[in-house]
Amino acid sequence: MKISALLAPIAYTIVTQAAAVIFAYILSPLAGVFVFQPVSGTGAPVFNALIFVLLPIIGTAIYLRLRKIRSARAFYAIIEAFLIMLLTFLILSTAIEALALSAIIALAVAIISYLALSKGKRSLKIVVGVIMCSEAGAYLAIIFLPPTVYLIFLFFALYDLIAVFRGPLRSILDEPAFGMLSVDFGIISVGLGDEVFYSMVPATAYFVYGLSAALTVTLAMDIGVLITLLLLSKRKALPGLTIPLLISLIFFLFLFR
Repeated sequence: MKISALLAPIAYTIVTQAAAVIFAYILSPLAGVFVFQPVSGTGAPVFNALIFVLLPIIGTAIYLRLRKIRSARAFYAIIEAFLIMLLTFLILSTAIEALALSAIIALAVAIISYLALSKGKRSLKIVVGVIMCSEAGAYLAIIFLPPTVYLIFLFFALYDLIAVFRGPLRSILDEPAFGMLSVDFGIISVGLGDEVFYSMVPATAYFVYGLSAALTVTLAMDIGVLITLLLLSKRKALPGLTIPLLISLIFFLFLFR
């Protein structure tokens, strides 16, 4: 694989991460207000992280059921546009404190996103992917606190490894991309679920340790992304999260103390 083939997916990731840190800055007043903590007491971080990990497992099971139904792509586009609308409204209402204007803009963004996902060109879908992944990454960074967030990174690194090589994703590796589950850059396909975590990690570093830590962990994670992409030249598919998340965890646990 030529190095030039890696430029587009790396640039896409960097832009998404930068947007996530900006959104994290906007959402910083909400840090600690909205916390995902359904379980409290002894062992709560482990249980809360495991509960969150169940969500993509359920999502994958639903995808496996829907992927061959024609109307599923439109349904998926509606769900994703609705998610973008909610996240956009949250960010705008926090930034400008004008609920009516924020709602109008968020609705417009949602309509454009739906049209892009269902009928738009690939370039417009890429823009929608950046918006969704950066917003979702920033939001997830504010609702999980250490050590729960570190356990989430660890569990998803392991889950992605199992899902690709031994789990349900093995059966769909050769199928065309479904909706906006991935963005294709030539021969390289980048999963949007991966991009959410690529954005969540620097946003988390920003909330916990500040901007310099966010920049440092972004560099470390992107080295992991680059290593993963280089290894793809020797394999048909690789988990996109395992190497980047494990490298990021090293920084969180041993360097940022």
